[in-house]
Amino acid sequence: MERLFCIVAMICGVVAFTIATGHLSSIMTSMERTQARLMDKKDVLDRIKKNYGISDLLYKHIYKNFEDTEKRDLVDEVNFLQSLNPNLRNEVAMIIYKEKYIKIKFLRSHADNENFIGWVCPLLKPLLIVKNEFIF
Repeated sequence: MERLFCIVAMICGVVAFTIATGHLSSIMTSMERTQARLMDKKDVLDRIKKNYGISDLLYKHIYKNFEDTEKRDLVDEVNFLQSLNPNLRNEVAMIIYKEKYIKIKFLRSHADNENFIGWVCPLLKPLLIVKNEFIF
């Protein structure tokens, strides 16, 4: 009886690990695809700037718009993270948001606290402020 219980528990663990690994690889693929789309748009924008001489200010506004559009696509990843159990969510968040918490000094000092990083980083949204632009 104990052997049967152990076999079933091991099989359940393997299935759960396989599902989690599959979802994590899906998230990473989606993020790579998002970065590739952003780079394609940036290449076209660079070519337009070179050929038609658009101003730097207009270039920054267009590029900011591209970044904001791509960031909104990450809402799916945030929703997916919310559906995971807390321990798995924190582990995945530490991987996904590594670039964010390494760049921000306050978050770097709390990088050992996975619960905090997993809670705060999905709430952070990028904001580009151009000189002489007002924030309301």
